Amino acid sequence: MPHYNPTALYLRKPIRTILNRLLETPLTVVEAPMGYGKTTAVREFAKESGAFVLWKTLDNDSVQTFWSGFSRLIGTVDQNCSQQLAKLGLPDTDFFLDEAINLLGKVSFPQLTLLVIDDYHLLLSPEADHFIETLIKAELPNLHVVVISRVVFGSKITEL
Repeated sequence: MPHYNPTALYLRKPIRTILNRLLETPLTVVEAPMGYGKTTAVREFAKESGAFVLWKTLDNDSVQTFWSGFSRLIGTVDQNCSQQLAKLGLPDTDFFLDEAINLLGKVSFPQLTLLVIDDYHLLLSPEADHFIETLIKAELPNLHVVVISRVVFGSKITEL
């Protein structure tokens, strides 16, 4: 009879197979209603993956709080970029969006970096959606974005 650890978390094989793919694509969206284990599954996968993890959990709908937290998070990899992003603010024009993506393009992300944005559904911001979509399209080396949400992310998700 197999011995199971009651304190351990066991992810079913189909879920593990799907999560393994997130290291192969620039964007993975994990979307399901509350209580389905989205955060837990991604957290456990991230721990076991050996990837460098940048994790941002949103706790309100403030665009300024999102950008401030995102900028600080980038500071764990590149302090100079972090400071420049903070000064720039969340890009609300194509010019500033290009500037933000150019700054991030100069960051040397460690091999297999997961940028996880949890509870993204709390942030109702077309500017933030556009920034994430543009970041994904830039396909920065070693950067894989995971958006965890209770609702579908972005209007152009099928294009990504």
